[in-house]
Amino acid sequence: MRRTAKTFFFASVLLGVATLDLRAQVRTAAISAEGLAALQYFLDVDCEIGGRTQAVDQLLKFKIELEPRLITLLKEGPDQEALAEMQRGLEQRWSQREAFLRQDPQIGLTEEQLRVAKSLTKEAYINQGREQFIRKYRQKAAIGLAAIGSPEALKTLREVSAKGDEDLREVIRAATARFPTK
Repeated sequence: MRRTAKTFFFASVLLGVATLDLRAQVRTAAISAEGLAALQYFLDVDCEIGGRTQAVDQLLKFKIELEPRLITLLKEGPDQEALAEMQRGLEQRWSQREAFLRQDPQIGLTEEQLRVAKSLTKEAYINQGREQFIRKYRQKAAIGLAAIGSPEALKTLREVSAKGDEDLREVIRAATARFPTK
């Protein structure tokens, strides 16, 4: 009896280690080009947020390979490469904005509104854009994980909701209500 219990214990430990190793392999597995395209489309499209849409349906086709990436996005935000690309875009838009404002455009703004627009610093503009970008990606990751609805996705949503900011908590609440688990 004692030997059977010992054998069962060691078999359970080995099974647990094998399961952890498999999870690690799945998390580090490469994402297909189609999966990355579906993820990027889902993250970038804004007009389809209100429910089960083409972006969500495409994401769900690759849910097994994309779930770990969505978990990372929710917890940590976009990676350094995405942030650097976003920064380059913001700097380019800042230059275009500055050139436009130097022309003293007649764009229907009052003197006060134009003064406020011209008083914005490049640093403030870029910081605000960066914060919005990170917030959007984290919120979209929450929506994607709620749509996937796996135990790991739901556990992650609960963890992040417990310590996230109020806006992110609200997105998680709405997303889990929109995609109830089966």
